[in-house]
Amino acid sequence: MADGTKQYSVFRKTFHVPKEWMRKPEIQDLVQHKYAVAQSEESFRLINTCLTKLGYNADNRSMVHDYLHYMIMDLLDKNGEIYLTENDIKQSENIHKLLLKGLTPDFIIKKKEPRKKTIIIDIYVGDKTASEIKGKYRNFDFFAEFFVVTQHDFQTTLANILPADDIDYLYKNFQIFLVEYHYWRACMKFSRILFNDEESVPIQSFPEITVDQMAMKEQYRSNLEAYAVHVNNQADI
Repeated sequence: MADGTKQYSVFRKTFHVPKEWMRKPEIQDLVQHKYAVAQSEESFRLINTCLTKLGYNADNRSMVHDYLHYMIMDLLDKNGEIYLTENDIKQSENIHKLLLKGLTPDFIIKKKEPRKKTIIIDIYVGDKTASEIKGKYRNFDFFAEFFVVTQHDFQTTLANILPADDIDYLYKNFQIFLVEYHYWRACMKFSRILFNDEESVPIQSFPEITVDQMAMKEQYRSNLEAYAVHVNNQADI
């Protein structure tokens, strides 16, 4: 390009990389998009190798969990919060076994005005409901408040802990991270690099709905309306 800007034939964006990940060369290779300037087969091998070494090659959402965990950790440090991480908890027999009965939340955060209690945070990116996760921690409400942080509601949940500007910063960077994450996952699924403006999946042409289908839909709607009126009519009950 005449203006010296880079042109990549693969999809890539830049996002804030947490300190813990900055220490890992494989993460650096991914977020610096080194695969983008390599040949197709070499590019895929690079993504595959990096994710495998990091333990993120399985489709288990652990990379999404860890991004939230490490970013929240950096923001807690930025705001001078005193806390223990999951690793700290595991290293203390008294805290892990006696106090938490073997549970390992992501963070235990010391109470700080205007918060009246210690805060326990568990980051969850699985398929269970938040209430199922909360149930495990109900016995600890005598000394702590418990919050489940998910990728869908962390803006609301973290409002009790982090300033609004930091939550907004986390939200924006997390959205960009997800774009990159899902791109890497898609490359793994297809076992190759997915290029821009290239048909990765043969595109089908779906036919228009037929006159008969439309007539059946209208008849179904009419029948359902009649049934609704009948159900609502209590005169003969």
